Amino acid sequence: MWSRRNVLATALGASALFAGARRARASDRGEAATQEMLDRVEIQELVQRERTARDLQQWDVMAAAYHPDATVEISWFKGTGPEFVAASRKLAARGRLSFHQMGPTVARVSGNRALANSGGAIHIVGPIGDVEVDVVGHARLLARAERRTDRWLLAGFRVLYVQDMVLPLNPSHVPVIDPAEAAKFRRSYRYVSYMLAAIGLEPSDALPGVDRPETVKALLDGEDAWLLRKT
Repeated sequence: MWSRRNVLATALGASALFAGARRARASDRGEAATQEMLDRVEIQELVQRERTARDLQQWDVMAAAYHPDATVEISWFKGTGPEFVAASRKLAARGRLSFHQMGPTVARVSGNRALANSGGAIHIVGPIGDVEVDVVGHARLLARAERRTDRWLLAGFRVLYVQDMVLPLNPSHVPVIDPAEAAKFRRSYRYVSYMLAAIGLEPSDALPGVDRPETVKALLDGEDAWLLRKT
């Protein structure tokens, strides 16, 4: 028969074993949480670096942010990441000034995939008629990121358009906008489209925008499906 001392020792041993297991599980959870936090920081920095490189015309840095098979679809372009870099470079060489005013980036991570969502404004500077203007498009920038060989790079880039406006660089000068021409374009990115058309580009009419809620839902549902590998 076991003595009281043996019973006590066994109970204490089992308690220590369970405590050790709890500490191991807590340690595993802590390490997983730390890794997810580091992943989010890396993805946030990746998104901001790619847009910064675009604005500063650092084309090699911009290109290095994309996987070769990344897909991009925005107001004036649809194609792969590398093609997007080349097209952006060609557009900049024509003297067209554009830049981005970026807000914070929020990242969601699921395994080796992640979605990054950034508020921001797209600025396109140039003439409407003989008046220099800044066309400001408010939007949310949605990026897909994927980790391959232990490195996060962009796998996709989309824009959800909200609204835009035209600001003359000289407040005393008022640009003349053709109302019939402007009415051809979507409300969510009307003047961005107007400006792009004026410089010879063909803005898409089928992009996600708040003027068509069904396009917003389709975009967000598609991004979630990609994140969770349902597509």
